[in-house]
Amino acid sequence: YLYVGSGIGDIKKVEDSHIRNYLKNNNIPYKKILVVADSLPRLMTFLPRALDNWHIMVDEIDSYQTDGVYRPALELVIDYFCQKFPERNRCLVSATVRPFSDPRLANLPVIDVRYEQLIRRPIKMLRVNNIPKAVAVRLQAILRECPDDKIVVAYNKIASIRIIIDLLPEKLRDRCEIWCSSQSEQQAGAYYPEHIGTHLTKQITFLTCTHFTGVDIEDRYHLISVSDTQQLYTLLSPEKLLQIAGRCRHRDGLLSELFIYDIQSKKKVWGGSFDKQHNIACAEWIIQCLGMLNKGVENFNDVIQGNVVRAVASQVSEWRVTYGGSTPIVLVRYDIDKKLAVSYLNIDALDEFVRLRSRLYTHPGAIIKAMQTD
Repeated sequence: YLYVGSGIGDIKKVEDSHIRNYLKNNNIPYKKILVVADSLPRLMTFLPRALDNWHIMVDEIDSYQTDGVYRPALELVIDYFCQKFPERNRCLVSATVRPFSDPRLANLPVIDVRYEQLIRRPIKMLRVNNIPKAVAVRLQAILRECPDDKIVVAYNKIASIRIIIDLLPEKLRDRCEIWCSSQSEQQAGAYYPEHIGTHLTKQITFLTCTHFTGVDIEDRYHLISVSDTQQLYTLLSPEKLLQIAGRCRHRDGLLSELFIYDIQSKKKVWGGSFDKQHNIACAEWIIQCLGMLNKGVENFNDVIQGNVVRAVASQVSEWRVTYGGSTPIVLVRYDIDKKLAVSYLNIDALDEFVRLRSRLYTHPGAIIKAMQTD
């Protein structure tokens, strides 16, 4: 197979010449390319225009519905999936599928594979008021009891991870590492690893969402997953917790699993309801507004200054919405054809945030019940 993406461990970023040579190599009759979402647009420039002999499989599709907020390339993957590949040459895969607001995906046929016997994992749950302090305390407690064991902390907020590390004794800070995207290397600072492989190179490893799915860790370790109600991207659903636990590929499984979370008072939570269709209609209206503005530039440039209209259009396209204190996000985006389109993944992310924040994280019993059910 050929890997196309950023460098990982001993694997270097593939050069254009390697892609061309792989595709031309007649000694490999059945070609398989493993491609990172951000690198798919690059790969598509090398594939033939007719893709009847190619099949695209998008793995962990549920993560696209949450991570698309800060990874715009994920929606481009959906564009390529729907617009470039034949209907019978494509599929989406996930262990935890949620409904899609994108009509191109909402009505896809589903093959549901069920386990004959569900495997339940023992999870300890800890509700706290001060997440960084609680995590730092638990890390020290585990290492006092098991000084040679490794620990993984799944927390999608580097600023808070740095606070946790600062709360640890100095002798433990040198044992820490932050696995995050290369775009966050500056935030991680000295804790950013030289390379990331299938083994933990430090005793305490912090994972951000870049590594919540798709990364295999062959060591046994204690897992601490952290759900923080302060941000859209730091809330964890029961499905996401399952994905995180699945990173451990050791045959004997995790040493232990702890879930640390906080609760947002109902008084502080936005009390309305989230209407997907209403937000989709708003996005379509924004696209219509921008279309009228662009038409004005084309037809009335002799009357009004085009640069003024373009400035207004730029502002309109960046209009952001928020619900219940969520991260402000845009409702529209530019697709692979550079045309404005509804940002369905962002709308799905808002829907998920409202569900978690207003239902599962306003009362201690709600998240416990959800974990027992799922």
